[in-house]
Amino acid sequence: MVVAISTGCCHDLKLGRLESIHFLEKYPVDGLELLFAYPEELISFDLDKRALSHLKKLKFVSIHMPFENIVYSNNPETRQLLEKATVLAKQINSQHLVFHPQTISDFNSLKNNPIQVCIENMNKKEASYKTVDEIKETLDKYPFLGFVLDVSHALGNNLLPSDFLIFEGKIKGFHISGQWIKKGNLKEHGFLTEGTKEQLEKILPILKLKKPKIIEADFYPNKVDLIEKEIQLIRESEETSGNLGNSSPWANGGLKVNQKSTN
Repeated sequence: MVVAISTGCCHDLKLGRLESIHFLEKYPVDGLELLFAYPEELISFDLDKRALSHLKKLKFVSIHMPFENIVYSNNPETRQLLEKATVLAKQINSQHLVFHPQTISDFNSLKNNPIQVCIENMNKKEASYKTVDEIKETLDKYPFLGFVLDVSHALGNNLLPSDFLIFEGKIKGFHISGQWIKKGNLKEHGFLTEGTKEQLEKILPILKLKKPKIIEADFYPNKVDLIEKEIQLIRESEETSGNLGNSSPWANGGLKVNQKSTN
């Protein structure tokens, strides 16, 4: 089993990329995904000895490529970002790079990269790459691509995450988070422990699969105490058989699920 955390979870803790790696050292996870939102964040990023040592000890590391102010194509900026990502990936033994597909205008510009290139399914705010058919069309057209399933994005598009398991041979990992209520509005990237039992029933088929599960919940300062519970929930869920029941990690005596969160 591999349970990992994205450094992007630390955004609301006001931690920088390197600070996020240091902060996450204390949690009992098997891996990290290093997320870079903007091109300049990746280009300027350097590991210190402490972070490098920690990352090299992990079972799993991945890199989430920039998705703001960038269009990937056959151009110098794309080549510069791929070169930097490849050097970093080799330093930390990263298994793959993951891209938001709507930022890619020329998929073939990524074809010969020495590190596995993956795309993920997108949230409801995007115009495309949300449905199973859209992802299938892209993966069929560009067979060198891998796939990272974002559970929260699927739920936000009123899809079952398990619908995407037709790509199981392509799946390199899962982005794990759920929907939650913030000031009356339904939000994504919440802790699974904030979700309803019905939502967790939809996610359980994904949690049971023995592929890397990368936590992508937003770590607000007042929710830091949920992090270890989230890790425990995901670990225990892989061993849960069938639907949620009395023996599940969400049942009586186990981890409790809040029906709503208003923070």
